[in-house]
Amino acid sequence: MKNIIEQLSWNEPYDVQRQAIQTILSNDTFDFTLLFQPSKRKDCWENCANILVLLDDDKLENLLPGLFEWLKDLNWPGAKTILGRLKEMPAEKRNFHLIQARNKAIQENDQEWLENLQEF
Repeated sequence: MKNIIEQLSWNEPYDVQRQAIQTILSNDTFDFTLLFQPSKRKDCWENCANILVLLDDDKLENLLPGLFEWLKDLNWPGAKTILGRLKEMPAEKRNFHLIQARNKAIQENDQEWLENLQEF
């Protein structure tokens, strides 16, 4: 049997994807950091993003560093989904991590990422 992340692939039948999403969301101990662009398998990223955006602000707050990393390239699957959800978060919950991401983008001289972070 494929692991739960592999079941999120857009190459899997819709029912397999839906079941994997439900399994992850119903697992109280699931480590959501496993959904941050897993194994560079872009075929899973959109469903990973779709799961992450369903989390409440309190759960997302702990995941913000990884979510801001996802915005390095808005062409990546799931990036615009993550961007939309982060824009919905109250500024006071996200601003610390936004500043950290901007500083990292400057340090890495990543102009595209920096530009994408200007969305906030």
